[in-house]
Order: sequence, then C-alpha cells, then structure tokens
Amino acid sequence: MYFLPSSEQTRSEPLEDAERKRRRLVNLVIGLSQDTSLYPTPYELQLLDYYVCGQLTIDQVLDYLNTPRFAVLNVSSPSSATFTG
Repeated sequence: MYFLPSSEQTRSEPLEDAERKRRRLVNLVIGLSQDTSLYPTPYELQLLDYYVCGQLTIDQVLDYLNTPRFAVLNVSSPSSATFTG
C-alpha cells in the first residue's frame, strides 16, 4: 500500500482529513502487526503518534528510527529532540 507523507498532502485537503487518513493508515498497520514480532515498540508507537498528529513527516519518523537510540537524548517532543555528534 502506498501513502503520501504529510509533507506531500494537497493544499486543499483540510488538516483534520489528513490527520484522519494518517490515523487510519497507522491503525491498519498496527492491527496487521498485532501479535507478531513486527508490532511497534513503545518508542515506535510514540513516533507514529507524532506522525499522525502532523508533528513529524514520515521521512522524519524514518530518520529517528534509523538513528541509534542511544544518540537521541530527548524525544519527549520532536521539536526538542537533540542528537549527539
């Protein structure tokens, strides 16, 4: 299934509709992974929640997932996340 990251949503699409679509997609993926080794960790669920709310794009979520966790000092809010060099 292909989906557009939030950064590629159309300008005419209301933000609530975009969030509803992202939430539906994330819920589908989480549902399909239920009771499997692919089920998201709490950290991954937090990142997905930020994506659903529009605070992160899917590319930013992937960047966080590809960054070693020990390098992320603070992910309580995507805007305050700090990386070590």
